[in-house]
Order: sequence, then C-alpha cells, then structure tokens
Amino acid sequence: MRLNAEKERIEKFKHIVTNAAGVYYQVVEKFAAMLTERKSEVVAQNENEKDPSKILQSGIIEAQLEKTLQYMTEYMRQIVESGKTFNSNHFMILLMHLCPKEIKLNLVDYINYLIYILKIDRKDFDNFVKGTRNLALKEVLVEVAHRLFK
Repeated sequence: MRLNAEKERIEKFKHIVTNAAGVYYQVVEKFAAMLTERKSEVVAQNENEKDPSKILQSGIIEAQLEKTLQYMTEYMRQIVESGKTFNSNHFMILLMHLCPKEIKLNLVDYINYLIYILKIDRKDFDNFVKGTRNLALKEVLVEVAHRLFK
C-alpha cells in the first residue's frame, strides 16, 4: 500500500516537473530568439551611427536587458527546480522586482510573451496593478498595458 502511494506521488511529481520544465525551456528559447533578433537590429542601427556615445549607450542598454532577462529566467528556473509550476502569482512577484524604466523601454515584448504563455487575463493583471504600492511601477504598467494585451 505504502509503495503504491509513493509510486503515485513520484509519478505526479514527474508530471508536474516535466510540464513546468517544458514551459521554462519554451520561455528561455523564445527569449533567446527575441534577444538575437533584437541584437541584429541594434547592430544594423549602430552601423549607420557616427556618434560613439550613442553606440556606447546602445551597448549599455543591451547589457542591462540581458542582465534583466537572465534574472527573470533564473527566477523561473529556481521555482521550477523547487518542484512548482511557474504561474501567474510567480509572474506578479517577478514584475514587482523589475525596474519600471526597464519595463517601459525594453521588456514589454518579453513580458507580453510571459502573459501569453501563462494565459494571464487582463482582469487579473489590472487587479494586480491596482494593488501595487510602488507608484512608479503602477504608472508604467498602466501605460504599457495596451501593448501587453494586444
């Protein structure tokens, strides 16, 4: 009896981990493809740029974006490795830790993909924004909400 219960628990855990890892790797692959596409666009833009300060600024922005995406995917990985599925609650916690300026400038497409993959609806998102105490974050999320829910 006890062995059967343990087998069932292991099977259930394997199913959860497999699904959670699948979502994680799907997000990582999509983010990598989006980042590669963005880099090629930035390189094309910088080829015509004559001002070295603008090229340097562009490089700084790209490095910051990569660092933020690494933070986001690392956060997801830790949740998946703990045996949990990355869900909308985890996503909202992740949003609270992001810099509002970064969201506005660089992260909208990446956040949009997470909203799509996690099937977060506009009502839940709006409720989260209403309850957010960080006024700068709230302001940015209200501003970009129409781009997040295309």
